Amino acid sequence: MNQTLSPNTLPPSLPHGSVDSGGDDEFRIRGRHEIMAVVRELIERRLLVNLQFRPDNGFIITNLLALDADSGQLIFDAAQDVDANRAISAAGQLRFVALVDNIRTEFETTRVEALTFEQRPAFRTSMPGSILRLQRRNYFRVPAPLSLPLVCEVPLAGADSVRFEIGDLSVGGVAMLAGPDMDSFKPGAVFHNCRIELPEHGVITTSIELRNQLPMQDSDVDPSRLRFGCRFLNLAGTVQSLLQRYINHLERTRRGLS
Repeated sequence: MNQTLSPNTLPPSLPHGSVDSGGDDEFRIRGRHEIMAVVRELIERRLLVNLQFRPDNGFIITNLLALDADSGQLIFDAAQDVDANRAISAAGQLRFVALVDNIRTEFETTRVEALTFEQRPAFRTSMPGSILRLQRRNYFRVPAPLSLPLVCEVPLAGADSVRFEIGDLSVGGVAMLAGPDMDSFKPGAVFHNCRIELPEHGVITTSIELRNQLPMQDSDVDPSRLRFGCRFLNLAGTVQSLLQRYINHLERTRRGLS
């Protein structure tokens, strides 16, 4: 029988039940606070979620309605179709898929229970043990603003930090501009605690890996200048979201001025 819940009186949680495919670890969020931050963003922005349920291989479009961090419960909207709701109740596996700023975000759970939430049919399930934020290799890159240049501060072993101007950036990485070849900057080199300030958005601290270095062909002032292509390593989901918001801001500004 359905239970009735209000946002402030969630019942004891269901047993934990998430599914982890074991792959794509580079893009998988496992920290509890990061998982909750992603789920809250889906709720607060009322983003549409594709819910796939097995073994029926059915799906509905739904919304996440509420999250109770203490009990580990996630509430989502029921379908309008009675048969779909019956299949969801009997499902052995649920997969939630959404696009958050063009980033495919998905997680899986294995337990579900029908209830009434804020006087409408809904379901509850347990919090996932991980969330996959799937990034494609062709990340959307935006050029750094000329009016307010971005800088990446890179700590070097046994030396002070060095500051590089940023040419462009994406959720996956950044291009840094520098002078002549540097001994410590070779493909494969990893630098930790690199700092980038995003004006009016915040500061990110991350590890980066140097992937390539190329001459800047359009540099008339100094032909020896290099462009270092770097990727971010183990970027937290909350930091990815911050970066994506800043990139969206730059793109909206660019379109507004064009």
